[in-house]
Amino acid sequence: MIRIVLPFMLTLFCSAGCVSSKSSHETAVPLDADVVNLGRVVVLSTLEQQVPAITQTVDATSVYETACETVAAIPGTYVVSPDSLLGQLPPRMGWRDVEMNDLMIAARSSGADTLCVVDVSRMTRALHVGFLPPGWQVNSTVDFEFALLDVETGTTLTDTHRRRTTEGYLALTSRAEVLDGFAAEIEQALSASEDSADVDSF
Repeated sequence: MIRIVLPFMLTLFCSAGCVSSKSSHETAVPLDADVVNLGRVVVLSTLEQQVPAITQTVDATSVYETACETVAAIPGTYVVSPDSLLGQLPPRMGWRDVEMNDLMIAARSSGADTLCVVDVSRMTRALHVGFLPPGWQVNSTVDFEFALLDVETGTTLTDTHRRRTTEGYLALTSRAEVLDGFAAEIEQALSASEDSADVDSF
């Protein structure tokens, strides 16, 4: 009995608490290394996910605030309120309801230099409990589109679809950690050179 239980417990102990993250992206337009100053940036973000309430991790406000904080960390970048831009749109219409050309005109009129669009389709965290073997596993997913556009010229500076998945056996992940992963993906999107990566953390 001991010969059976001891190896099992040792394996359980060694694997406990290990969290593995995998990042992947499909980039239609990579960011040019010469783009070093985004100036006044208006961030527009959405959180459109159709998932059970138990797996929902964050709200739209958290997505917007995290995106703004990450973009604002770039030297020479100033994130400004989208209120002026949104105020120029037709009544009862959101920014996703208008043509991109009209959105760029509104951004230009608002005094912005760069338009940042973040469209999150999934940001979830789930806990799965098993009995054979006993224990639990956590899984989180962040899936979003990220784009930067030059307001003056209408040029797309970068356009990328990013996905980050995290899982761990006998581990715990918090809401803050999911947002940190989201921020890390934006930082990678703002990097002129990047690769897909697998990261293990303990």
